[in-house]
Amino acid sequence: MKKIAIYLMVAAAVFFTTCSEEFEKDTAKYEVKAPVDKVELDREELELAINSTATLRATVSPDRALNKTLIWSSSSDIIAVVIDGEITARSAGTATITVTTEDGGKTATCVVTVFDSEATRIRINKNETTLNVGEEEMLTTTFTPGNTSDKSVTWSSSNETVATVTTRGIVAALAPGKATITVKADASGQEHTCEVTVIRLVEEVKLNETTVVNGIDETITIKATVLPADASNKTVKWIITGKGVIIIDKETPGEVTVKRITRGNAEVKAITADGELTAVCKFLDPMLWLAGDGSKIWTWDDKAEKERVWGNGGFRVDKDPEWWGVSIDDIDGQATDTWEGQGKGATMTFIAQGSEFVITKTDKSTVKGIFSFDMSQKTDGVNGEWAMGKLTTSIPILLGGKVTWKEGVDVTIPAYDIMKLNDDEMVLAAPDPAETWDWGHSTFWMFRAQ
Repeated sequence: MKKIAIYLMVAAAVFFTTCSEEFEKDTAKYEVKAPVDKVELDREELELAINSTATLRATVSPDRALNKTLIWSSSSDIIAVVIDGEITARSAGTATITVTTEDGGKTATCVVTVFDSEATRIRINKNETTLNVGEEEMLTTTFTPGNTSDKSVTWSSSNETVATVTTRGIVAALAPGKATITVKADASGQEHTCEVTVIRLVEEVKLNETTVVNGIDETITIKATVLPADASNKTVKWIITGKGVIIIDKETPGEVTVKRITRGNAEVKAITADGELTAVCKFLDPMLWLAGDGSKIWTWDDKAEKERVWGNGGFRVDKDPEWWGVSIDDIDGQATDTWEGQGKGATMTFIAQGSEFVITKTDKSTVKGIFSFDMSQKTDGVNGEWAMGKLTTSIPILLGGKVTWKEGVDVTIPAYDIMKLNDDEMVLAAPDPAETWDWGHSTFWMFRAQ
C-alpha cells in the first residue's frame, strides 16, 4: 500500500512540473508588444570633412516595441547622404540627418557640417580671457576633423604692449588693456581669435589725511589715492563709523567732504572695489581732549621735554621753549604781580557744557571765563604746518599775558596757537605782538591733564 502512495506522489510532482514549464512557454509566446514611444540618436551634431564617413546609432523606446523599423533621410544628399545610419560627406555645407520610426512616425535629428578641406576649421579653447599683469596662460587649439595631418599653426597678438603670445600659445600679460590673440592654420589659412583683457590689480589705497582734529561745523575733504597709478579699477566706497561726523558730498570720484555735526570720535574708511583694501582717517573731537566727557583739569606739565613748562622760542619755527624756559620748580618766580598764584599747583578747568573756563589759583581762588577753539585755523611755519588750531579764551590762561621781553609789560592775548593737544598734553604758543614774523619771539605754555 505504501509503495502505491509513493508512486502516486511522484507522478503528481512530474505532472505539475510539466504543466508549469508549458505555461511559461505559452506566456512568452503570447507576450504583449507595445507601440513605439520615441527614438533617439547618439549625437545631435557632427562635423565631417568631404569624403569622410560616420555612423549614427538610434535607440527605439520602449525596448519591447513591436516594430522597430527605421527610415533614414538627409535634408541634402548633395552635402551628406545616409544609409542605415552611415553618413558619407559629399560637399561643403550643412545637412540635417533625420531618422523616423515606421511605427508612429517618431523622429530624431543630427545636424551634419561638412568642410571642404581636411583642416578647414581651427578653434582656440576659449573665446576670451582675463589676466592680471604678470600672469601667463596657455591657449590650446582643436582641428576639425581631428585626424588632420598638418596641425602646424602661427600665433600672433594685435597689441604686444598689452599681451604677447609664444609659438606654443602661451599668452603673457604685460600691461592693462586689450589684445586679440590669433591662431592661423598654416595649411588651410583658417583662423580663430581669443580676446584678452589685461588688468592691473589694486595694491594699496592711501588718504591725504590720516588724522583730523575738527570742531563742530568744520568740514574737510578726504581724497583717496589708489595704487598703482595704472590700476584697472580705482573705484572706492566710503564708510563712516563712530559718531559726530557725516559725509556731505561725495560727487567727485575718490573724494568725500566730511563735516562734524556733534561731539564724538569717528573713522572715515575708503574701501577699494578691487580687493577691498582699506585706508582709514580718524576724526578726533578736540573737545573730548580739552574737556573730557564733561570737564577736565589741566596744570603745568611736570613731565615736559627739556623740563621747561614755560619759556620762549622762534615763532612759526619751534614747537616748544627752545630758546629759554623755566622748570616746574622755578615757575613760581614768574607768577608775580598780576599773575600771582598761577605758578606750581595752579590749574585750568575746561567745562564742555557752556564752554566754561576756570582758573584756580594756588590759594584756591578762581577766575571764570569762557573758551572756544577752531581747529581749521591752522598756522603754517617755516617747515610746514606749525600749529594745529586756535584756542580763544575770554580771560588769559595761566601766565597768559607774559609774552614780551620787556620787564613788567603784560599783554592781553585773545587767542593761542595750539601746538599739541591730546588726552594728556596741551602745548600753546603766542607771539610777542611786536615780533609776528618767522623766528620772532614766541612764548610757549606746557600743560598736562591732571
